[in-house]
Amino acid sequence: MATRTAASGATAVKASGARARYDSTDSQRLAGALAVLDGHRRDRLLEAVAIAAKELLRSSDLAVSLPKIIELFAGATGVDRGHIFLVDPANGQGNLLQHSVWTAPGIATPPEFQNAQEPVANIGMKSWIEKFERGETIAGHVRDFDPEKRAVFGLGGVKSVLAAPVFADDRWSGVIGFDDCHSERDWSAAEIDAISTAAEFVDAAVARASHLNKLADANRIIENSPTILYRLSPQKPFDLIYLSQNVRRYGYDADELLATPGRWLQHIESESHPVIAADIKSIIEGRTENTLIEFRLRKPDGSHAWLEGRGYAVRDEERRLVAIEGILTDITDARNPSANCPSPNSC
Repeated sequence: MATRTAASGATAVKASGARARYDSTDSQRLAGALAVLDGHRRDRLLEAVAIAAKELLRSSDLAVSLPKIIELFAGATGVDRGHIFLVDPANGQGNLLQHSVWTAPGIATPPEFQNAQEPVANIGMKSWIEKFERGETIAGHVRDFDPEKRAVFGLGGVKSVLAAPVFADDRWSGVIGFDDCHSERDWSAAEIDAISTAAEFVDAAVARASHLNKLADANRIIENSPTILYRLSPQKPFDLIYLSQNVRRYGYDADELLATPGRWLQHIESESHPVIAADIKSIIEGRTENTLIEFRLRKPDGSHAWLEGRGYAVRDEERRLVAIEGILTDITDARNPSANCPSPNSC
């Protein structure tokens, strides 16, 4: 019996050891597989970041680019749904300006998720607005959220959420977010970093689009105004380096004038040349920061317009002159109601 018991015991020990070795090998294989999967996912995320940078920073239309970006990162992370919300930064309630959504095949998306219209604060997300405004990224399971948020995400069958804030000109301007509807995902550091990086690209694209819109608005204002803007180089021959397009009202094309930047003075009647030269010299030598002159502009058809020209010194932080810029205002009606001055004496 003793021998049997010992044998049984020995067999039991061997079996236990074999099982332990099997468990260890199985765990190692699983860990290795997970490491490969994690590495593959990181590679896809890095690739998504690179593609997103190229797409957004060259984009001229966010309505086209943002859906591409959300689908790109949704595919890289393997989520079920992705969103980008752009909001009115001046409102504070998260009033929606634009919403882009991507949903994986087979995932039902209710109208509230597909066509979000309510301000973020109105659907129980006021506390998240405060976090987003502080630059915080939110990652968590829906079951851990407060009842209002659980109700909202419950409409879309969401179990886990990752959301990063978007900023433009240092103001909270939106959210890039992802939903997992199959499981309570523990978001990896790589995923959070990648989404935060994507949000920074969206930041830059939104700010760029905003600046372009403001510039377009400013250009429209200039184009419809009687005031022409110009800029000259501070070195001889004082080339024309900028001219607003509304110079066309005098029969000239700004691009054509800029193509021969040293010939702008030829379109101004010669009696004003000495005064213009003296004014430029005065600015260059630092004896004045601005000038004022009235002169006659000769139009291509041979008629003339009287302009009032104001010039200003543009200096860098070290007070070095980098340009001379100014505005030209039409004063023809004040000088000559006929809008045509054949000679200085007749005006």
